[in-house]
Amino acid sequence: MHPARTVKHAVTPRPVRQASRAAYTMRHPVGAAENKVIGAALNGGPRRRRGFFARLFGRR
Repeated sequence: MHPARTVKHAVTPRPVRQASRAAYTMRHPVGAAENKVIGAALNGGPRRRRGFFARLFGRR
């Protein structure tokens, strides 16, 4: 990633980034759907995040 993008990402608060992604989805629904399909194909589908203790103790 370009250094300027890295700095911008580090400085921008998470709620602002989340709102920006939500606004993109509202403005470009076809593009957002396409990105979701591509992400599912590359990542093997949606994945659940597991917390530290769930991984540690094997709970699902």
